[in-house]
Amino acid sequence: MADTNAPMVLGELIEERAGRLKDKRFLRFKDRSYTYDEMNRFTNRCAHGFKKLGIVKNDKVSFMLPNSPEFIFLWWGSAKIGAVEVSINTSYKGERIPAPHSGPVGLKGPGYRTRMARQG
Repeated sequence: MADTNAPMVLGELIEERAGRLKDKRFLRFKDRSYTYDEMNRFTNRCAHGFKKLGIVKNDKVSFMLPNSPEFIFLWWGSAKIGAVEVSINTSYKGERIPAPHSGPVGLKGPGYRTRMARQG
């Protein structure tokens, strides 16, 4: 029997909640609602996409997006594979996004092509 008091990692938390609250509303944004099941499926797709890009556990990823459901799905998708999301101020106007860390970084946002860059 599983220890129900054992701590969960974030990816496990979403899987558990989606299994238990499948058709319940997870998020409402503007005129669209997302159920826990939809959120889980979207985050799984994001996690698989990150893996295809070569992003693995402990890699740092950043998303330069406005507040949106896509940001949440990307964030949870990165958590599912153990990647670390590094926040970027969306009002940043510089030509190069500062990266005070090293390792693979995936970038995705308006005006950016998805790309991998090794910084450091």
